[in-house]
Amino acid sequence: MEDWYDSNDLAELRIRLDVALEENVEPRAELAEVRAENRRLRTRLGVPAPDAPRALAPVPEPPPPVITEGGHGLPYADASSGTEAKIALFRALFAGREDVYATRWVGAKSGRTGWSPAEDNPFAKNKAEAERVFRPLTDRAVYNHLSRPEPGAWETHLGLYPLLADDTCRLLAVDFDGKEGSDWRGDASAYAAACHDAGIPALVEVSRSGTGAHV
Repeated sequence: MEDWYDSNDLAELRIRLDVALEENVEPRAELAEVRAENRRLRTRLGVPAPDAPRALAPVPEPPPPVITEGGHGLPYADASSGTEAKIALFRALFAGREDVYATRWVGAKSGRTGWSPAEDNPFAKNKAEAERVFRPLTDRAVYNHLSRPEPGAWETHLGLYPLLADDTCRLLAVDFDGKEGSDWRGDASAYAAACHDAGIPALVEVSRSGTGAHV
């Protein structure tokens, strides 16, 4: 039998198409009945139809960050850690009074610099000592200290008061001045190495002037 796809007689094609449609009427009717029965059973069982949109399960809140313990009993943090872990490590290393901290200021006219306790209304005149309200050291204050300031905003520099209320101290800051002829790099490195040998955490940084170091 000639393949009807190859026929060029339009009348013959219409006849063959009608015959094919009539031959498929019964299977199509059976398919419709099966689909109707499927929908009826799904309705009775409470099962959604395949094409029905399903409600998405709520996304659970992420768990709070877990700050694991690093060396010397300190919180662990690296470059990939979250903000909370980094601040926790910073505050464990640079530990001092938490009821007050200092801020660095620069004189607008003289350019002179200094440090003063952070407090409410610091420029209020004739304020009695008992009226001064010092600001506590918070994670937000530490975050501002460690973060790059927004354009046009003042850069925040914090200072610690290491001597605690019970006359103990958890932090020492040793200054190695780069005076002429001094080997401040070697001295600072040797001091830090001695601290590590004694099991005392020590960090070395170059001073703001670039001609000295702090440990």
